[in-house]
Amino acid sequence: MYRSQINHTIKDAIKFFESRNFPLPPFAYWTISDWKKEKRSCQEIFTARLGWDVTDFGSGDFEKTGRIIFTLRNGKKGSSEYPKPYAQKLMYLKEEQKSAIHYHRIKMEDAINVGGGIIIYRFWKQDRNAHLSGAKLTVSVDGCKVTLKAGQRLSLAPGESVCTVPGMYHQFYAKKGSGPVMSMEVSGVCDDENDNFWLEKASRFPEIIEDEPRQFYLCSEYNKLFGFWRIKKKE
Repeated sequence: MYRSQINHTIKDAIKFFESRNFPLPPFAYWTISDWKKEKRSCQEIFTARLGWDVTDFGSGDFEKTGRIIFTLRNGKKGSSEYPKPYAQKLMYLKEEQKSAIHYHRIKMEDAINVGGGIIIYRFWKQDRNAHLSGAKLTVSVDGCKVTLKAGQRLSLAPGESVCTVPGMYHQFYAKKGSGPVMSMEVSGVCDDENDNFWLEKASRFPEIIEDEPRQFYLCSEYNKLFGFWRIKKKE
């Protein structure tokens, strides 16, 4: 992905969230000087990978396959310092911009349409070779069981939600013609480095071509940018 594309996309997401009256925390807007000023107090942001997360899943075609996320809260598996057992993400879903088909082995998640257009969800069970199964499946939509055919499109209007259980392949996006969506994900701890399993070859975080100055810092860049800031504990 190009840095210019990331900068532009995040600005669009901010405008959309503001239009839905959803304020972001201050660190969503921090500059490099702000990060330096807060370096001793914001280690949780680095460790739990809170903040901006923009990816094309390695597709090279962000408008077709991509995701714009702001992680509001998260824990760190096995950490006594950051033991939150939950995560919360805000997503800006663009029309027909699909996620790569994937599943999680550990994380269970609820997706909630909190404003805008219609979310389309598709689900599949796995067969014994971890490929898509053609079997029917049942999901929980706002606490009610709904039986779907494999890959059947499930529509979520504002206020509606669906639960994705571990091991279930899924894909989601904003329905064409309905407008962009503000989607919320509430889940167990999110470990994006180790708990994403793809149907086809994909990468969770993008390679970035620096065609203009960085305006926002992605959560996948924290180690590279701020690793030398980590504060050593006294023995």
